[in-house]
Amino acid sequence: MKRVNIQSSADLLSVAMRSVREAAQRYTNFGCEMRAYENEASATVFDQVAAIEIEREQLLGKWAKVEGLELSADAEALDWEGPSVGTQYDDAARNPIRSTPYRVLAYVAHDAERAFRFYSYIAGSSADDTACEYAEILANEELDHAALMRSMRRRAWHAERSTHSEAPDINPGGVYSLGDLLATAASLESCVLANLAALQQDHPQLQQLIADSKAALTKIEERAGSTATSGAATRNIELIETYAREIAQLDGDRERLLRRLYTDSDRSFMFYDAVVMRSTDEAVMLQAQDLTRSALGRLDLLRELMR
Repeated sequence: MKRVNIQSSADLLSVAMRSVREAAQRYTNFGCEMRAYENEASATVFDQVAAIEIEREQLLGKWAKVEGLELSADAEALDWEGPSVGTQYDDAARNPIRSTPYRVLAYVAHDAERAFRFYSYIAGSSADDTACEYAEILANEELDHAALMRSMRRRAWHAERSTHSEAPDINPGGVYSLGDLLATAASLESCVLANLAALQQDHPQLQQLIADSKAALTKIEERAGSTATSGAATRNIELIETYAREIAQLDGDRERLLRRLYTDSDRSFMFYDAVVMRSTDEAVMLQAQDLTRSALGRLDLLRELMR
C-alpha cells in the first residue's frame, strides 16, 4: 500500500483529479487493446467506463474552481489496497482473450471499492477538517460509482449466462449462508473433478490439478457437513447434479469435454465471484474468494491445454 500525503483539501482534490484522469486513460487503453483482438464487447464497456471517468474529472475541476483551490499537477494517483478485497483475478478483465463485459465491470467495481476505502481512511484520519469533509463526499461518490458498476455487472452476468442455455442456471442470489455456499461449491467442484478425471489419460499434466482438486473438495465437504442449507441452494445443487449426469455422456468425445470443462470452470469462477460481490457475510465472502482463486488457477491450466 503506497502512502499518499494529504495535508489539505487541495491535496485531496489533486489526488482525486489525477486518479480519475489516469483511470480514464487506463480504461481507454484497455479498450484499444480489446478492439485490436476483436473483443468488441469488452472494448465497448471499457469505452463506457472511460467516458464516465472523463465526466468525473470535469466535475472535480469545477468543484475545485468553485472552492478556489489550486490543484497540483504533480499529485500522485491513489494506490490503495484494502486487506479484505480480492483483486488478484482482475487480470482476467485486462486480458483481451479472457475478458468479458462482466469481468470488465467487476474490475472497475474493484477500483471504485479501493477508492472508497482510501477516501474513508482520509475522512477518518486527516487533521484538516475541510479535507475530512471532502473525503467523506468523495467516499460516498465512489460508493455510488461501485453500486452503478455492480448493477451493470448483474445485467452482464445475466447476458453471459443466457449464452450458455445448456448449462445449469445456478443463481448466486441463492447463497444466503456459508452452508449454502459450501454445499453448492461441493456439487460444482465434484462435477468439475469428475470431468478432470475423465481427461487425465489424454492429458497427464492434469494429475497435480486433480490431486489439488480432490484435497480442496474434501475440505469443502468436511466444512459443509456441519452447516445447514436453504431451499435456494438445494435448487442450485439439483441443477448442477442434473447437468453433471448430462455432461458425463461426453466422456467419449474428449476434445468437446475439454472445451465444456473450460466453459464450466469459467462459469464457476463467475458464480463464486458474484457471491463475493453480493455477500455481506465475511465468512461467505472469504470462502468465495478462495474458491474464485482456485477456479482461476484451473482456468489458466485448461487454457494452456486448449492451445
